[in-house]
Amino acid sequence: KYIKVVTIAEIASLCGRYIPPNRFNGKWRAKSSLKWARQPPPTGPMWDKFRQLIKRAFCFKKRHTRIGHQVPIDVPLGKWYNNARRHISYDAYRTRRVLFVKQQEYGPICYDRYVTNEERNYFVKEGISLKLPPDAHPVTTT
Repeated sequence: KYIKVVTIAEIASLCGRYIPPNRFNGKWRAKSSLKWARQPPPTGPMWDKFRQLIKRAFCFKKRHTRIGHQVPIDVPLGKWYNNARRHISYDAYRTRRVLFVKQQEYGPICYDRYVTNEERNYFVKEGISLKLPPDAHPVTTT
């Protein structure tokens, strides 16, 4: 029930090169559609062991990383699979030419649709979409 992830890709940054510091503090949770078992909160030593095991498996080069700093993944993750069933909902997705940003209203999930302009240096809002195309992958927006 706490972080709600199944794979390392779900706690890694979207670029797959590091684990953001908020993933290890016990407060971050993925927006998962799966049903998770109810269990007592992990203790401090449990979080310490979790961090240690993740670092041992994916961040094994000898480097000092302090709590509260991003943890580099030694072998960056590859591209997102198209057509993979995902249980985590992200706020934004992208294809080669289109950006989809989840509307923050209540009701059915829909996405504002932005397309790249002729010069491809910015996006222009084109409408809304009720579904994401299979080649859309999660991205962060600022």
